[in-house]
Amino acid sequence: MADDIMDAAAELGYPSRVDLNGENTIGYTIAQANNRDGARLSTNKAFIRPILNRRNLFISPKSLVCRNNRIVPYHH
Repeated sequence: MADDIMDAAAELGYPSRVDLNGENTIGYTIAQANNRDGARLSTNKAFIRPILNRRNLFISPKSLVCRNNRIVPYHH
């Protein structure tokens, strides 16, 4: 169905299949999203949860990363 919508936009003269990361983002394209089995996923569910058991993974909640790549604790 998404391809049909994209084809219809092109037939009407609208730019279609636009690169959302490109220089010109005006037009129609298929939305980029993390999804699995037709359901949207958060970044956490899509990428973090599957690798939580890795020994070389350290997660520091509420931290900020500075420009010099040091992790700085978040103080509220």
